[in-house]
Amino acid sequence: MASEKTSPMAVNVLNYDADPTGAKDSTAAIQKAINDVAARGGGSVEIPGGIYRVTYPFIELKHRVEVFGHGQATRIIATGEKTVEFTTGVFHTGTYSVPMTNPNKGENKPMRMGVRDLFIRTNPSNLSLSDPNGSFWKELHTTPLMPKVVGVLFHTEMPDDSSNEPDAVPLLSNVEIWGTDIGVAILGKDDQGMKVHNLRIRKALRQGLLVGKPVGHPLRKSKDQNADGADNKFSMIDVSGTNQSGGVYAGIEVYASQTKFELSSSWYNHRTLPKSTIYSPENAHAGAGWLNRGERNMYIGCTAQENGGHGWVLRLGKSQFIGCLGESSSFQGASVDGQAQPMEAANWYIMKRATGLRLVAPRSHNPKDDRNASLYGFYIEGGTKDLQIIGGSVIDERMSESNLKNRRVCAAGPLGNQVILQIDALQYQKFTTETLKELPGGTWVY
Repeated sequence: MASEKTSPMAVNVLNYDADPTGAKDSTAAIQKAINDVAARGGGSVEIPGGIYRVTYPFIELKHRVEVFGHGQATRIIATGEKTVEFTTGVFHTGTYSVPMTNPNKGENKPMRMGVRDLFIRTNPSNLSLSDPNGSFWKELHTTPLMPKVVGVLFHTEMPDDSSNEPDAVPLLSNVEIWGTDIGVAILGKDDQGMKVHNLRIRKALRQGLLVGKPVGHPLRKSKDQNADGADNKFSMIDVSGTNQSGGVYAGIEVYASQTKFELSSSWYNHRTLPKSTIYSPENAHAGAGWLNRGERNMYIGCTAQENGGHGWVLRLGKSQFIGCLGESSSFQGASVDGQAQPMEAANWYIMKRATGLRLVAPRSHNPKDDRNASLYGFYIEGGTKDLQIIGGSVIDERMSESNLKNRRVCAAGPLGNQVILQIDALQYQKFTTETLKELPGGTWVY
């Protein structure tokens, strides 16, 4: 019988003595497998179905190495046996504050690293993993969350002179993440060109998905600095139960530009702050579904549902929203606690700096007739200009038509120029029109 053929660029972590029972720490074994494959020019590292205990500094991804598991059967458990000194990912390039870089100019490294097809969970209390009937495996989401731990973190910078390959293009797909500080963070200057799909992120202290460096990040000290993490595409992202810290975080926060989302949802994110704080720019995204603080972004068929804060917070403009839904914001239930109350937030909150927004068929809907939800359908700050909302709709199943008066749309002051609002029966236009002009030869231009 012929011996089985193997490739030095495709390895299995079991051959490096990783423990699939979770009894011992597998960090060093998994890292050694990645390092060996990277030293051969890249390849794949397989983590078969099993329970793998990992500890700080967790798993560093390397140039052209793809780590993959067997879907839900591969469970990576980050434990609190060692102190987490710097915020980083269970799988990561760099840390939250410091990027992975390459000092060798002229090399297109690091790039094309990634992770797919596995489940990441935290265990800061070091509960027993050996008993399948124990408290850790009851799936009750009652175990503590783990500060400073991100499920997957990309913070990558290639040498400045690597102009023949401008993007690292990390890989990320089919990953589920529970109980982290941040679910996924994409922060690097060269973490671009990504096609991210099928992520499920459940319960986080801060954001579920963070795209680009937020204002206040150590490497982005002013709002005018580049957020990085641009030019990425996301499909079928599902985020819920974030902002468990009670801070000012949304389920999905986008600071990057040229970002595209489709068929994605952010729901049941928590808010503790009172109504008086969430109608100010700096606090508006507390417990919100989505924050768009980048420009030239596109969202298609996406949903914000049953969040403690606003559904959608649009702080910057020049972006498109097509067929998106804001539903049941400040929902009466577990997503509001502390000083937060139901019927305080808006399903759509548009800030005056969000110039150049285009919303096509956006919907605001509170579908449950036995629960209080959003106070407003669309809340628009005074002074907002160059805004078009076409084919909008506001429905509240709990309210009669008379009770919806003054709640479908609330403009908190006179609106600026070039504004069109077509929402239900509302036809509002403050618009200077032009017409095509004919040039000699029969060409018409504008």
